[in-house]
Amino acid sequence: IERYFNTGPVQRPERLQKVDLVKSPWKFSGTENIQFSQAYLRNWVRGGQNSIALLSDLRFKATYTDENTQWENNIIHKLGIIASEGSKSRTNDDLLDLSSKYGINASQKWFYSLLFNFRTQFFNGYLRNDLNKENPISAFMAPAYFSLAAGMDYKEKDFTLMLSPLTSRLTVVLDTAKVDQRRYNIPEDKRSIFLTGGSLQNNFTWNLSKEIKLTSAMNIFYDYFAKDENIQAEWDMILDMRIN
Repeated sequence: IERYFNTGPVQRPERLQKVDLVKSPWKFSGTENIQFSQAYLRNWVRGGQNSIALLSDLRFKATYTDENTQWENNIIHKLGIIASEGSKSRTNDDLLDLSSKYGINASQKWFYSLLFNFRTQFFNGYLRNDLNKENPISAFMAPAYFSLAAGMDYKEKDFTLMLSPLTSRLTVVLDTAKVDQRRYNIPEDKRSIFLTGGSLQNNFTWNLSKEIKLTSAMNIFYDYFAKDENIQAEWDMILDMRIN
């Protein structure tokens, strides 16, 4: 037994050694909200229509952070479908939004930043009174918005404000036979229009209480050379409430 198992005294460390794990510079987060509603009426003297609605809201974020830089990437996909009695099903919300912002630290809360954004939709959009869906006013890549902005970005914990004096925006309508590009200020003989101006992007989150949270995302673009309608604004506000 000693021949095979006696290997000498066992060496035990006097104290446990602390091992520091390498923290990844990447941070991932996201939410997916699905809402379903149905209205059913039978012998209801006040009138109305039976309807079914479904809404999906997907938001995914990936952030890379080190000592001097911060790189934020966001994906937003929203899709809402509603079907009511006596009319065909249709979409009442449709959005695909991709954004990427790269910043180099200038001070404690300011960054030199470059922002790229792309927005479009997946399905055809129609006017409210176009029940037969014969004349779409929007579709996939009709329109599509490409934006590139350079400027200064101020960041707090739940607040960001990017001021971009140099911003380029490209509006594209690929299928001009189906969608009238003039609705989006594109000339009749063109499929796209290129604008140069300045922009402001603001995002903040306000926790009113443990059960109520307000999220806001605002994007304002000002065209330096347009004669009229030189301001384009987009504002997305979400109020989350948990009620017992």
